[in-house]
Amino acid sequence: LDRDSTDLSLLFTYLLGDEKRSEKVKDIKLLGHSTGCQIAVHYCLNLPAQFKPYLQTVILQAPVSDRDALPLELSEAEIN
Repeated sequence: LDRDSTDLSLLFTYLLGDEKRSEKVKDIKLLGHSTGCQIAVHYCLNLPAQFKPYLQTVILQAPVSDRDALPLELSEAEIN
């Protein structure tokens, strides 16, 4: 989750800091699907202060933990 949060911060930095873009980004909407919901929530809980004014919407679509569900569906041998 921390690595995913770092990637999101890099994306936010790119979106908000690209001086070549003709239209400035005014707000950001973050969509998490499935395991991405965990990433989105984790990121929001640790959101860097400079991005708080821009993150306006967070959408959680089908929030489920694939990482936690996998052992329920497969044996350990199948996972590894």
